[in-house]
Amino acid sequence: MEYGKLINRAFQIAWRHKSLWFFGLFAGGGSSYFNLDLDGLIDNANGSGSLYGLDIPSFPEELLVPLILWFVLLGMVFFVMSLISEAGLIDSVNRIERGGVYRFGQAFSKGVGYFLRFLGMTILYIMLILLTIGVCGGLVALCFFLHVALGILSLLVAIPAVIVIIFWSGNMLCLTQRSIAVRDNSIGNGLEEAHILFKANLSKVFLITLIYIGLTILFGILGLIVWGIFGVPIAAAVYALGLGTIAAIIAGLFMGLPISLILGGYIGTFFSSLYTLFYFELLEPGRIMIHSAPPPDYPPQPIGPQ
Repeated sequence: MEYGKLINRAFQIAWRHKSLWFFGLFAGGGSSYFNLDLDGLIDNANGSGSLYGLDIPSFPEELLVPLILWFVLLGMVFFVMSLISEAGLIDSVNRIERGGVYRFGQAFSKGVGYFLRFLGMTILYIMLILLTIGVCGGLVALCFFLHVALGILSLLVAIPAVIVIIFWSGNMLCLTQRSIAVRDNSIGNGLEEAHILFKANLSKVFLITLIYIGLTILFGILGLIVWGIFGVPIAAAVYALGLGTIAAIIAGLFMGLPISLILGGYIGTFFSSLYTLFYFELLEPGRIMIHSAPPPDYPPQPIGPQ
């Protein structure tokens, strides 16, 4: 498998089809969650006037519950949009690569149509991860209770076991999602196809996972640098004017926010496209598209059921 061509093609798709950045923004950040420091907010509500050592105005206690509800609602919206956007991205890349016609509205409609199946797969994935962590954590705690040395030895088994489960389940989720969105499969049929592809291409799946991790670290570093270039000078200027630390942080965040949204959409589109192209290559090795349309001697052949 020519991973370099897969990466190059994913970059091409993400750059040429900028309307996909809307989907990419949610698909790339949909697994994120909002951390709310309740202790800090409660201390502030009680009039301490500080949060992590920063002087801020007192926080009205009556606004605490609405704020929590707002964060929960926002998290739910992002979660729903992440599933719709992921399905829409997969369908879009399938159309772009297979000679079909990509339209934003049609892609969004497809995402809504696959939402329940994507939701079911995501719930299964989350339950498996929680069960794995719970079982391994419980066994490690029991071993430490019996003896410290036994607990340390159990960590040497539990940590690799958790990593293997995350590696397997994460790739099974991605492969099943693509089987559902490309072939219109049920969750059961999608899982069956994902299992066959995973088992037959274990080394390839391992390599694409390493590539994902490496590119994620690289993009994270580049994103921080870009945000720093635009946000830090503004924050420093606001702080130098004597407007306070909070005002400086808010100014820096707002200045870096548009850049972060653009980069997030582009990067999210790239990563989703890369795995979709990888899925196509597992199904039909050697058919990496170098251009946005197939060559004249290569008639379009849709992957989905005919």
